[in-house]
Amino acid sequence: MSKIENLGVSVEEYLDGLAAGSDFLELKRLEARGIPTNLALEVMVIIPKVIDGTATPSITCPRAND
Repeated sequence: MSKIENLGVSVEEYLDGLAAGSDFLELKRLEARGIPTNLALEVMVIIPKVIDGTATPSITCPRAND
């Protein structure tokens, strides 16, 4: 059974975030693992593209074409 973590996000904040297109629980999980907020937000944008196969080097690594 999974451990329930208290990430300090209310149900209202979570639902408002989902309605706005952000998963606050995922952001808080990444931050709890030591990932800075700005990088966590980038990871949250990139991961769906990797999963569905639409990621390209320019999406996953902005400096890939330098």
